[in-house]
Amino acid sequence: MFNFDASLHKSQLEVFNDPQKFQVLVCGRRFGKSHLQVTKHVIDCLMFPKLMPGYNVKQQTMETAVLVGMPTLKQARKILWKPLVKTLENCPYVDKISRSDYTIRFKGNRPDIILAGLNDNAGDRARGLKLWRVCIDEVQDVRPSVIDAVIIPAMADTPHSRALFTGTPKGKNNHLYNLFTMERDNDDWKSYNFPTWTNPLISKDEVERARKRLSPRLFSQEFEAQWKESPVKLRCNGGVCQFL
Repeated sequence: MFNFDASLHKSQLEVFNDPQKFQVLVCGRRFGKSHLQVTKHVIDCLMFPKLMPGYNVKQQTMETAVLVGMPTLKQARKILWKPLVKTLENCPYVDKISRSDYTIRFKGNRPDIILAGLNDNAGDRARGLKLWRVCIDEVQDVRPSVIDAVIIPAMADTPHSRALFTGTPKGKNNHLYNLFTMERDNDDWKSYNFPTWTNPLISKDEVERARKRLSPRLFSQEFEAQWKESPVKLRCNGGVCQFL
């Protein structure tokens, strides 16, 4: 029997229901962005025939796909591939799950899900695709050229394409901040900023322990998801580490 946990908390639902073409989610650790990404794109793939009536993925000159990516394939396998496989391994609409090339192929008129490490080989894994949905986590560590010159152009000629970029602040001199501020001048961009505790599954005690354990600057960056002029850095000397 196929079933999966599609439950989302209030802040996740706000992003899930947003119809904007480009969404940027900047949130604190343990917000639940990975669960949101998997849920959002699994549902979209399964609903593709209803969401895209008259569009046949098999008749396109280039493969129509859903891209799920992180800076490296190693990260993507650990954080996003495992929950995707767990969710879809018993799904009757899945034709094949390839654990060698990290692709999930669906039956019928549905796009494949393709996993990618976007800093690997300058994002070559995403080239030559018509991207209908894009889900990229830890965008702050992805090379800007991959986002600007590979990902966004690959969405240009795909009807109703959408992208969800997620990450944690890493200073304002970072491409994630550039994407986050795109909504100021572009109607098809929407940005969200949520601290860790908007996830109701995170206890207040856990947040307070982190507040006491971490420097104010690091707590602000990692849990409050606040932008700083420059990211928090770690300096180690003789086995003693200090946050700067």
